[in-house]
Amino acid sequence: MDNNPSDPTTPVGAGAWSLPPPFDQVQSHLGQAIVTAVDQALDRTMDSKLQTMRTELTNELTVAINDAVHKALKGPLDEWVKDRQSMTFRLRNLEAAQRN
Repeated sequence: MDNNPSDPTTPVGAGAWSLPPPFDQVQSHLGQAIVTAVDQALDRTMDSKLQTMRTELTNELTVAINDAVHKALKGPLDEWVKDRQSMTFRLRNLEAAQRN
């Protein structure tokens, strides 16, 4: 076995074999097609993962904003409810006093 690159049994690289024409071109095209397919699969996977991350982030932000708004408004809303109840109570007392 000599190192003739046209000999299909001659190793070209680590585990690679050189094919005679036109099979060498087929091998090259197949290699490029496989690389392209892997790149596309990785792109789709990354796009899918990024979309999932965007959705999770949106959901988490929505929860965080709702919690922050609730906490920020809880005190003022509680005060408003107390004031409203107090005014309603006073109004009833005034109406009762006017009737008597």
